[in-house]
Amino acid sequence: LEDSIGITGAIEVHYAWSTADDNVIGIDVEKDNEFYNFPIHMDDIDRMPDREIINNEINNRIMKMNMLKGFTLVELIIVMVLLGILAAVAIPKMGNTISSSEEATEDAIIAALKSAVEMYAMDQVVANSVKSYPDNPFDELDKSPVGYSGVGSLSDVDGEWVFFDANDDGISNFVAHQRNDNYKYKWNYDISSGTFGDRVAY
Repeated sequence: LEDSIGITGAIEVHYAWSTADDNVIGIDVEKDNEFYNFPIHMDDIDRMPDREIINNEINNRIMKMNMLKGFTLVELIIVMVLLGILAAVAIPKMGNTISSSEEATEDAIIAALKSAVEMYAMDQVVANSVKSYPDNPFDELDKSPVGYSGVGSLSDVDGEWVFFDANDDGISNFVAHQRNDNYKYKWNYDISSGTFGDRVAY
């Protein structure tokens, strides 16, 4: 029987008469330390050889039971632990990548502003023989950066750029930017020299 149905391990076949139906044979099978009990009707036995009946019935039942079998608690815990580890590693890296991307964008815009004010100063030298710098460096860009909202304070909008003169004195000017993570940074702008300060939290 073991060779014919292709199931390893101890196999025991016995008769168990059902009180509800006297034409039932109970078959007990052990496979991989798991026990299966399959009822087979005598009508089927009359139509087919015993080994073929048992083979078909056992294979069908094992297939159905495997399909319905779910994950154990230990397996679920292992999966949750692995997901936690992946999240702990991936989320900080993702945050660092986003932050680096924001910094690169800011550096590019500040570099464009520096070039624009220098071009303005050279034009002033040619036109007036006097080197001077613009009040608002954004006015000298060929195209304003995405998010630029003009002169004033940041309005708590992600990606916003502004130019601001804190005391309206032409001295305490700065360029400010709000990142997509809501952090704000500014670069002081000296109108007398056309220079920009380092990035600082705002």
